[in-house]
Amino acid sequence: MKRSCPFYFMCIIVFLAFLTACGQESTGGSGSGVYSISVYFNDQEYTAATNDEGYEKGGMVGTIVRALPKEKLPTENGESNFFEVGTKIYSVIGEEDKIYLEQDGRVYILTANE
Repeated sequence: MKRSCPFYFMCIIVFLAFLTACGQESTGGSGSGVYSISVYFNDQEYTAATNDEGYEKGGMVGTIVRALPKEKLPTENGESNFFEVGTKIYSVIGEEDKIYLEQDGRVYILTANE
């Protein structure tokens, strides 16, 4: 059975794409493009790892006072690598290890890292 030229051309393209993907380095560090949403509040780091459904907003407990670049992790109270300065931080009713934030019409529930 004779194979046509487009078949071989596609095989070469797939092979080159595979080689290119294998040559990519992913270290998880700066430049990887994947960063977690993080807030430092009450001497604790909180990250967005929780679905926002089923949680009830409590009272306001603070605000974001410093916005960091997305690749930096916050280390001082009131810092975030995602939320804008002035974003209000609320407690979550019945959940002491979570905080509630809203930005651009979306709710975020962040959980304290242990």
